[in-house]
Amino acid sequence: MKKRILSLLLILCMTLSLLPTTALADDGSTGAATQNEACIGETPYDTLAAAVNAAQGGETITLLSNVTLDQTITINKAITINGGGHTITTDGTPAIMFQIGNDKEPLDGVQIKNCKFEIPESNRGTWVAIYVKYVVQNLTISGNTFDIRGGAASNNGSKAFQCIGLAYEDDRYTGAVNISKNTVTSTVKNGEIIFVVGGKSPDKAEASGY
Repeated sequence: MKKRILSLLLILCMTLSLLPTTALADDGSTGAATQNEACIGETPYDTLAAAVNAAQGGETITLLSNVTLDQTITINKAITINGGGHTITTDGTPAIMFQIGNDKEPLDGVQIKNCKFEIPESNRGTWVAIYVKYVVQNLTISGNTFDIRGGAASNNGSKAFQCIGLAYEDDRYTGAVNISKNTVTSTVKNGEIIFVVGGKSPDKAEASGY
């Protein structure tokens, strides 16, 4: 009798192992597992935006996968974003991909490196990859690729795009900037691609590298 019960249990286990499995979410629904976009140390985050919100000054965010932005990533702390060669693109919604600084207080020590910023041909909204809005010191933008195939359309139908826009007004400036080992590629035939614009305010801002 015991052997028969054990045999039935073995058959049941084998049958269950052949059934398809699905992931069960907290709300009881099922769905495929999603890949985290970024991490801080050993802590993963679903999106790059979530990682930036959670990061503390001095921490490094590392991309784990390619990212498609539907909103501007605002960086208002001294953090590093290491793209690890992953692509950051846009669905065309945000005019700015990364905005560094705000109107509240100066920011010191931001690094953006090893990212691949890609603007696809179908994009009609985004016009700048990295925009410095307020007072930022010791900014490093290094080892990135800017692959421009689209961009915001102007009144005459041409496309305009800035890779890096640096604040330069008297009360909004960027100082001690290191821009080095970046690459710009483009297939835009009717338009204008500007690698760096701004970043010069009397006795306040200086840039080196590129």
